[in-house]
Amino acid sequence: MAAKELLNDIAENWARVRRTIGCLHETEKNTQK
Repeated sequence: MAAKELLNDIAENWARVRRTIGCLHETEKNTQK
């Protein structure tokens, strides 16, 4: 079991998810103006 690889994949996925959520929040803010 390559735990390190698995953790790296999870970390990358989380970074992507958080970036996407951040973009959505920015869009929301801009839309409300």
